[in-house]
Amino acid sequence: MLGEKMYLRNLEEKEKIGFLELAYGIANSDNDFSQVEIDMLLLFREEMQISEEKYQIQKMTLEDSMDIFKESSINNKKIVVLEMLGIVLADEIIAIEEEDILNKMIVKLNLDSDFLEKSKKTVLNL
Repeated sequence: MLGEKMYLRNLEEKEKIGFLELAYGIANSDNDFSQVEIDMLLLFREEMQISEEKYQIQKMTLEDSMDIFKESSINNKKIVVLEMLGIVLADEIIAIEEEDILNKMIVKLNLDSDFLEKSKKTVLNL
């Protein structure tokens, strides 16, 4: 989680919900929902102060989850991508499905195409 800097707390409430849905979707995209990914989702919830009682995953589509961030600030969009990279890399394998979702996120969130590659290097060096 990016050096425990608590970036997710900066998200607005609707963005936090979108983030949880997106994290759940990407963690399940390769049909290998590992314990380390489950643990990360729990840490995300803790960081954002969203308990399972407060919000239960609705299993939104990835597209709908990404749409929540259309009007978000560039900074918040980048936070989401960086944290998603963390969950993708948690099991030390980037599945094709996960890579496809990350690429779609970059396009959908209107971020620079080289941001993903730079971000991978950043996350891998943590």
